[in-house]
Amino acid sequence: MEQKEKKTYVANFKPIGNSAGLKGRVYINPEHIETDQRGKQFIPIVIWPNREPDQYGNTHAALLDTFKPNKDFNKENKTSNNNLPF
Repeated sequence: MEQKEKKTYVANFKPIGNSAGLKGRVYINPEHIETDQRGKQFIPIVIWPNREPDQYGNTHAALLDTFKPNKDFNKENKTSNNNLPF
């Protein structure tokens, strides 16, 4: 049985007045920092709306994006597409 990966919450957001903007805090853990191809550091996050505001009025949450594409899967898909009849 496959075990679900534990989600790591890194931020909460609440609306700014009547605007579409969100205000919040991002909690940075140095172990989450990654480096892109240009050498710039970042933390990969995904922002989701909460089903309902929490006890502090937060309407959105940011989670650490732990998705890593499977390079072998991409290679396999590219080679198998060559066998299509069209």
